[in-house]
Amino acid sequence: IDPTTILSWFNSGQEEVNVGTVNGEPVTYSEFSKELERLEGVSQFMTNPDASTEDMQKYNNENAWNSVMFNKLIIPNIEKAGIAVGENEVIDIMSGDIPSPVISSMFSDGNGIFYKDALLQFVETCNQDETGAYKSFWNYLSEEAKKQQYFGKYLSLMVNSGYMNPLMKENIISGTNNTFDLEFVSIPFGYERKG
Repeated sequence: IDPTTILSWFNSGQEEVNVGTVNGEPVTYSEFSKELERLEGVSQFMTNPDASTEDMQKYNNENAWNSVMFNKLIIPNIEKAGIAVGENEVIDIMSGDIPSPVISSMFSDGNGIFYKDALLQFVETCNQDETGAYKSFWNYLSEEAKKQQYFGKYLSLMVNSGYMNPLMKENIISGTNNTFDLEFVSIPFGYERKG
């Protein structure tokens, strides 16, 4: 099939095409391509804007799919567990007072020392940037920090809850449910065998 035929079909307003399913919910082509376009913008912002390699495209495709999957599967299940990340919390992890690892890694030196001044300078640049590229990157960082916060809270809940899935329970039971037949012989000290 000619690629222009496929593109014209997509652009003709035909029924939305699903590119996959996550958690029983369809992922539409437009939803996936919107996420892919957002991540390509982030990649171009972080690297040379003219650099578009096959590896970069593959990396962006995988990240776009992972992002859609995280938003449709992981976050709803974390929220079902009663975990929420509020807007004030996002502001705290983005402001640098208690920076998210996403933020601290972006605004630190080679030794891992976080520079709040670099963060504040970046925010100021976002406010002055007329292209919107800095603001888009800031929004990306904010979304990634929020995802990381969700996951961190969920992981903390699981680690501290003492929850064991059935396989873990079975392994513990089978590992501790061993019996042995032993016989002991006792020889008192000072006893000398003659003979």
